[in-house]
Amino acid sequence: MKTAVCILNYNDATSAIKLAERVRVFKNVDTVIIVDNASNDGSELVLSEYVKGIGEGSAKVLFKVNPRNGGYGYGNNSGVKLSEETGCDCTLIANPDTMFTEEVLDKLMAVFSDENVAVAGAVMEGKPLTDCAWPLLSYKEEAYFAGPVLKRVHKKTVLYPESLFDDLPQKVGAVHGSLLLVRNEDFLKAGGFDEDFFLFCEEKVLGQKMSMIGKDVVLTDAVYSHAGSETIKKAGLSAVGRQKERQKSERLYMNKYLHATKSQMFSFRILQGIVLAETFFASVFRLI
Repeated sequence: MKTAVCILNYNDATSAIKLAERVRVFKNVDTVIIVDNASNDGSELVLSEYVKGIGEGSAKVLFKVNPRNGGYGYGNNSGVKLSEETGCDCTLIANPDTMFTEEVLDKLMAVFSDENVAVAGAVMEGKPLTDCAWPLLSYKEEAYFAGPVLKRVHKKTVLYPESLFDDLPQKVGAVHGSLLLVRNEDFLKAGGFDEDFFLFCEEKVLGQKMSMIGKDVVLTDAVYSHAGSETIKKAGLSAVGRQKERQKSERLYMNKYLHATKSQMFSFRILQGIVLAETFFASVFRLI
């Protein structure tokens, strides 16, 4: 099984190069694809020079520049398409701020021996397992889980019980998007990530799309580290700004994938207003 690693960059060439340097010598990696999402800090030139300077004796390293910053889904879609064009069977989508070993990729690839598995995720070091994988929720459950306070109150009722993770790998609804392996054929058949989503909810959308084509998403016991939200930080979004962007994606997800009614959307907007106010006051008093 030929495997590519897709590293999506936006204004962080240093991290992208560090990750590329680590993975290009992995024996289970055939191609490294660096995708630049129209960075405005000179990343394109830095990455271009880096790729030109790579010698023989490692995985092939390709560089693609997107004409615009269309977000996580848009950028990674272009990387998976290039992976498919180069003859790879699967693609490891890896944020530049992740760290993982060759053995992690081995564990992710191992579950692809089951042809019904199309997406495989790993466990983030130091994070609860419920942050690494979650079920696909109904409208009511999503509403229960729409903000920091509601999440704390309803976490045990809407997320997987910890006991589910006692025996990994396990079939789940969605896995964390910072590091996941996709089977190119199935990913592209499902249409890849939904490019209407710029940031947030992409993992749930991918889970929905896999469910639609009858394919499985699996969480493995592979462990990696993730610095977390570096791309969001580079975008300069405040806590309130992040919440607004998240809520925009939540509304789109409710409408497009959960087929919420007009009355449900109206109620959800009211709830989001309360959550946004909560976020504002929490940020003022430095609670988040």
